Amino acid sequence: MNIDDFAKRLEDEFEEIPSGALKSEVHFRDIFEWNSMNALLLMALISTEYDVNISADELRNCNTLGELYSIVSSKISE
Repeated sequence: MNIDDFAKRLEDEFEEIPSGALKSEVHFRDIFEWNSMNALLLMALISTEYDVNISADELRNCNTLGELYSIVSSKISE
């Protein structure tokens, strides 16, 4: 998995995100209406697609897609 694949998977899951909008430095919560339901969907997607569990605190502490990707990729390699 690389960050481009990760971004594409998120764009596919959330219809509100325009294709190509997610880049490493992008504040993903600013791309579309961010709410607790979207947070749960994102956590479920990561769990299902990457077999990685991230906590609400970990997600809350991520500002950019790159930060989120770093957490997910580090847990994959554990």
